[in-house]
Amino acid sequence: MKNCNLDTLLCNKLGFASLCTCCDTVHLGFGNFLVTVANIDLLQFSENMRYNLMRRNAASDNPMIRNIVIPTPAKEVSLLFCLNELAQFVDFLEQVQSKLVIKKLLNESINPAIKPLN
Repeated sequence: MKNCNLDTLLCNKLGFASLCTCCDTVHLGFGNFLVTVANIDLLQFSENMRYNLMRRNAASDNPMIRNIVIPTPAKEVSLLFCLNELAQFVDFLEQVQSKLVIKKLLNESINPAIKPLN
């Protein structure tokens, strides 16, 4: 987050999300961790979390036991969730994605691209 120009996308009881407009990354603060994801990779990251949630729901784990380990690109770092936390994180990521879509639409309506004349 060094020298980032952060624009807050979301801040609620689940966590916060900020978009760095200079390096196009999304900072996700949730529970006791902070993850920085390239904006372009956010959809795949979210889909991976959703996949893990669906897989664990099918296994009917105890929703309060932290036994869901999700690897990260950093070799020695994994995310640890209970089923309830993972469900909240997936919901949080969906909210962040919605905010990014809204932000993009608003920016396009305020600053429409110049279209060439035919």
